Amino acid sequence: MKLHILLLSLPMLVASSVTACHSDSIHDLSHLGRTGAAEQVLKVANTATKPEAQRRPTIAYSYVVDGRHYNVLESAQGYNRKGTVSWYGPGFQKRLTSSGTRYNMYAMTAASKVLPLNTYVKVTDLTNHRAVVVKVTDRGPFVRGRIMDLSYAAAKKLNMIHAGTAHVDVQAISAPSTLV
Repeated sequence: MKLHILLLSLPMLVASSVTACHSDSIHDLSHLGRTGAAEQVLKVANTATKPEAQRRPTIAYSYVVDGRHYNVLESAQGYNRKGTVSWYGPGFQKRLTSSGTRYNMYAMTAASKVLPLNTYVKVTDLTNHRAVVVKVTDRGPFVRGRIMDLSYAAAKKLNMIHAGTAHVDVQAISAPSTLV
C-alpha cells in the first residue's frame, strides 16, 4: 500500500523537476556574459564520463507532465531510434535534474522522456555524421516530435546550436568509453 502511494506521488515529484526541460528551437546565449564559452565547449570531450559520486535517482516507471503520460523503459538495452533532438542551455544551468544532479550545460548530458536515467547513448547527426556520447540525467523534452534534449556542449559538438534541432540516430550503449 505504501509503495502504491509512493508511485502515485512520483509523477508530481518528477513533473516538478522536469518542467525545466521545455525547449524552444531558438536559443539566446547573449545573457551568458562569457567571452570564452565556445572555447570552454571545445575543451569538453565528445564522450560523457562517469561521475565521481551522485545521489541515487528516484526511479519512476511512469509519470505525467502537462496532462500527458510517459512510461520509462525498464531497460535501454537495444534502444535505437531516429528522430529530432533539441538542446537546452543557460536558462537551465545549475537547476536540479531528475537524476538528482545539477545541470551543467558544459557536460555531455541529455534529457529523455523514456530512457532510464543514467543511460549512456551515442547520438549521431544524420546530416553531418558527427557523433557524441551523452548520459541521460534528466526528463524531457516535453515538446511534441522531439525525442531528446542535448546539453549545450553536446549540441555544440554536433554543430546544431544555430539550427536548434537536428535529425539524429540515438543508440543506447553499455559504457561511456565507447569511442565516437
